[in-house]
Amino acid sequence: MWDRHPVSRHEEIQVALRDLSEPLTNDGDYVSQQLPQGLMKWWLQIPAGATGSNAKTITYGVSIDRAKDVEMTELPE
Repeated sequence: MWDRHPVSRHEEIQVALRDLSEPLTNDGDYVSQQLPQGLMKWWLQIPAGATGSNAKTITYGVSIDRAKDVEMTELPE
């Protein structure tokens, strides 16, 4: 499964993933090339047609820290 998270392009703004309900893949190429671009990748075993109580839910949070004098636009919901 793939998803995206915000990425900072400014050295005074740090973005970090937190509270991942499932760990991301630890494939070396992914970790070095795609994760820094904001791509999240999981290898999951999910039965075909899984719905309702058999469905898989992935949750995670994002924290953003910045210097006091750095202005930034809000993230979309």
